[in-house]
Amino acid sequence: MANLLAIANQFTLSKEVMEIKPWGDGNVNDTFLVSLNNPESSFILQRINTQVFQQPELVMQNLRVCTEHISQRLAATPLNSGRRWEMPEVQLTQDGQDGYVDLEGNFWRGLSFIKGRCFNTIENTDLAQEVGYALGMFHNLLSDLPTE
Repeated sequence: MANLLAIANQFTLSKEVMEIKPWGDGNVNDTFLVSLNNPESSFILQRINTQVFQQPELVMQNLRVCTEHISQRLAATPLNSGRRWEMPEVQLTQDGQDGYVDLEGNFWRGLSFIKGRCFNTIENTDLAQEVGYALGMFHNLLSDLPTE
């Protein structure tokens, strides 16, 4: 695989990469946590599996449209549920693109890192309820997004 440091540096401006380590247990994309000298700016670096997602630029377009719409909805009407709600933000490359194609032809993206915990399985009914709430809220926040 291509040089991860060189790829990660495509998504940083003036911050120094301190560490890159595999992140999560995904089985579709290769995912890494990139830690920077400013811990608040750490981000997820992900190689999109182009065997599964044959047009990664369209994946990124959809992600931008959804996250921008949700951000606008939440800015206009904040949630009153007492729950934290965050969407990952697309990290742009140094030349302002939302993805980077390395010398081997792999498509990479950067996403803001959201601190918290990921679950691979639903361990109890409380967690199942939270998953249901999150999915319902996600659909609600996108319910007025024009489909075109």
